[in-house]
Amino acid sequence: MKFVPKEIPPKPLAAPLREGRFKFVIVSAVEGTSKSGNHVIRLKYLVRSGNDNRTRRSNDVISTHPNSLWKVKSFCDCMGIDYTSGEIDVRELYGATGEAHFIVKLTSEGRPYLAPQYYISAEGATNEIDDTRDEEGRKRKEFYDDVGEE
Repeated sequence: MKFVPKEIPPKPLAAPLREGRFKFVIVSAVEGTSKSGNHVIRLKYLVRSGNDNRTRRSNDVISTHPNSLWKVKSFCDCMGIDYTSGEIDVRELYGATGEAHFIVKLTSEGRPYLAPQYYISAEGATNEIDDTRDEEGRKRKEFYDDVGEE
């Protein structure tokens, strides 16, 4: 590869991440198994956070480990899912919106990211699901104005 070296202006820094209650939309939900053999759902979100009007990516893992069932219940309450049914259909999660309290954590490389600490129940959140489908039959969700677009 050949190129012409030139001076590159410094990239503007993003506003610092801050802890808080933010709306999210689920863009991926995949079932799997943890290393310890528990059933998990790996979730990916787009989160509108802070006053800088930026959409950020986040992720979470919901696990059936007995010590993690509080998080499963919190997630079910947020999504309007009956926890007592003992089942979450990941196909119904794509495009769902909710609210969670996010905290700032660091990656192994030291980069900050937002991680959900707990979910806000549907009664206290704006939780709407758009049931329109894309060409492949998957649920589609446009970010609402207050959640934003990537």
